[in-house]
Amino acid sequence: RDALVVALSDHGEAFGQHGAQGHNTQVHVEMLHVPLVVVGRGAFALAPRVVDAPVSLLDLAPTFVERFGLAPLDGGATGHSLAAWLANETPQEI
Repeated sequence: RDALVVALSDHGEAFGQHGAQGHNTQVHVEMLHVPLVVVGRGAFALAPRVVDAPVSLLDLAPTFVERFGLAPLDGGATGHSLAAWLANETPQEI
């Protein structure tokens, strides 16, 4: 009943674009634009929203700490909380 599913990717793959195949050292949109999908139901229900702003996988830990009231992470986690977006608001700073 209550579930939170996060689907993501660490980087894109080249499939012949720009003469590249697979993993490589070139930086193109195909390598940078990767999915980050968060879907919740029950206690974790989220309003549908598409955010067209760059975020980082480093933002996930601070987001879940803030959104779900978890204990802060040891080691000074980097990243910015995206919890406001999960609440269908716009964060003040990214």
